[in-house]
Amino acid sequence: MKLVRFSTNGQHPRLGAIQGDRIADLQASLAATLTRRGVVRAGEIAAALVPTSTRAFLEGGSAAEEAIAGIKEWVTVPAASARLHAPISDPGKFICIGLNYRDHAEEANQPIPKEPPIFAKWSNAIIDPGEPILRPRGSQQLDWEVELEVVIGRTARFMPRTRRSTTSPATRSSTT
Repeated sequence: MKLVRFSTNGQHPRLGAIQGDRIADLQASLAATLTRRGVVRAGEIAAALVPTSTRAFLEGGSAAEEAIAGIKEWVTVPAASARLHAPISDPGKFICIGLNYRDHAEEANQPIPKEPPIFAKWSNAIIDPGEPILRPRGSQQLDWEVELEVVIGRTARFMPRTRRSTTSPATRSSTT
């Protein structure tokens, strides 16, 4: 399952899953499935299990994953009519590493550091696909970079290198 945040008709972004040329609205689909099963307050339950935040959904772990796996009534919109948003708009933190490869240090005319510098980015630096990049006042040039974001689905500290991921398939595929 490939998760996306999307909106239609100027509505607030919500969580969806790409299904070919359509996007399934996960919260609406779960609510429809629960309603069909006669569940009272289906919309509220669906909102709790499938919030509009990708981060909050991933934090829901197996309960959220099982709820999605049980969807039988899919509410979809054409992907062409939807606007995609940043996959995660509310990260816990960004930890960045600079000058982490030789070519980058050389192109920046910087000495190769013994340890790459670590710095932070703030969540207000996140923009949606297609949004304009604002150049800071006084800046003469922008430098482009390819960024890789890694979503860690669990609290981890002092993990050995040999430990393999035990995340679920839905969680793994949502980050690709």
